[in-house]
Amino acid sequence: MAFLCWFGGAGYLLTHHHTFIVPIVLLLAILSGVAAAAAIFTFLTKVLLPREHVLLPEDTEMRGVVARVSSTLHANGTGEIIFSLDGTCRCAAARVEGGQAIARDTQVLVLRYERGIAWVRPWTDLDDIDAPHTPT
Repeated sequence: MAFLCWFGGAGYLLTHHHTFIVPIVLLLAILSGVAAAAAIFTFLTKVLLPREHVLLPEDTEMRGVVARVSSTLHANGTGEIIFSLDGTCRCAAARVEGGQAIARDTQVLVLRYERGIAWVRPWTDLDDIDAPHTPT
């Protein structure tokens, strides 16, 4: 596409603004098109393509992501969390698993993600669950 654009543009300009004969106009238009196409191809292959990678389903898996509450999660209500996934900072709507309210700036763990809503639990609750229980 770059070749066609530059070829046509250079050909038009050379025909209307210079008194070159047709074979010279054609040659200069072809050279202009090839140079522009080569420049764009080089930019694409050297700058943009090395940063591309194929996304796998586990790259966007929400389960197990640690997040921070940015908008208070009310009991049986929806709030917002901020988290980092695949190197970018993102936000999502969230609800609390278990129904208790969670204050802003609390760290939470995403347990599941359904229909655009992350179901979370406070990080401190998980510490209590994983700790061994000793009889008193």
